[in-house]
Amino acid sequence: MKGIIIKESLSNELVLDLVAVDRTELWKAEAHTADQPKYWTALFFRSNSAEFPVKLSQSLKEHWYVDMNTESEKLIVLKDTVLHYRPHDVAGRLRAMEECRKHGVPESQLDWAD
Repeated sequence: MKGIIIKESLSNELVLDLVAVDRTELWKAEAHTADQPKYWTALFFRSNSAEFPVKLSQSLKEHWYVDMNTESEKLIVLKDTVLHYRPHDVAGRLRAMEECRKHGVPESQLDWAD
């Protein structure tokens, strides 16, 4: 699986032991909320660990998510929640977006690609 983790979204960075970081970028977050920093550290990662999505969900702060892909699935990881759907499954994406809203993710940040 591969995706992007915003380092500032992590409450426990030890989960990064389960990934290989391919690239790092510093982003100025245009749509950040009052409780989010203005600058985000984007970690482009890959992982072969089957336990990674669950461990990540246990390591995320509230109001954040990570989206990642496998060859056949889209995963949206929230605090204590891992959602799966097939890429381009509109109903699956809408369910994931609704769950993000329930977790307090701002509407402006529900912009992941399938």
